[in-house]
Amino acid sequence: MSPTNETAPPLAPAPISAPAQSVVPVAVDLIDLNPHNPRKTFDELELVAFGMELKRHQIKQPLRVARKPDGRYELVGGERRLRAAKLVGIEHVPCLVLPRALSPAEVILDQLQENTGVHLTPLEKAEAYQQLMRLNRWNQSELAAHLPGVTETDISKVFTIKANLAPQLREHVRTGKLGAAVAYDLARVRDTARQLELGEKVVTGALSRAELALVIKQGAKPGTRRAKAVRVAVRFDLGAGFEALEQKLGAMLADVARLKKNALPADLLAGMWAAR
Repeated sequence: MSPTNETAPPLAPAPISAPAQSVVPVAVDLIDLNPHNPRKTFDELELVAFGMELKRHQIKQPLRVARKPDGRYELVGGERRLRAAKLVGIEHVPCLVLPRALSPAEVILDQLQENTGVHLTPLEKAEAYQQLMRLNRWNQSELAAHLPGVTETDISKVFTIKANLAPQLREHVRTGKLGAAVAYDLARVRDTARQLELGEKVVTGALSRAELALVIKQGAKPGTRRAKAVRVAVRFDLGAGFEALEQKLGAMLADVARLKKNALPADLLAGMWAAR
């Protein structure tokens, strides 16, 4: 994606915090969620546990809010803390009131910078990145320059996941069953049926990420290869004794049984045991 040659707005947002701002308690019922927060997925059980921690030890890091014309407040930073507080009955939270409201682009960039995307799924990141590029007329290089620890390659990968991953697998990404690295590997599989088959095997534990990478590298669908001899090298310390050898061979036989059960190609075994 390349930006147009039109004059773009300033790349860096104006300061959004001011010195000597005091922290004040604000009723949680007066704080409205910000629709531009990139994070959309929250685990309620995790929030309850987090809320109980906040209740025991108090909220050390204040939320950041901006005052609205109607006297209410719009949340800028701290949605996880706010949601957790509400779930466990905390009525007031410490807030830093910012001197002005933020634009949508500023909210998105602020949250990405503050959290470094640690709680965001690849799909949430992709959506946030695309919005920032559109609102600020940035290209991927300019976007990466404003995100600590994020490279253009990182940005391209989440765009690939959003563009190519099957809807059923996107749901697994949303719920955390598929991580970013595995989702990217799957998104590079162009055949949707095969992508779904491999994705479900990863979700159920029938296929590890390393095994997934081997299957993709081989380029054949599980179970479609013709039988052939497979040579597997096994490293073994002769001084370890026969019991250790039996354990290693038992582990190999277990891998063979798992490959057979899940209709995976037999020559995966050589790759699986190459580093053992």
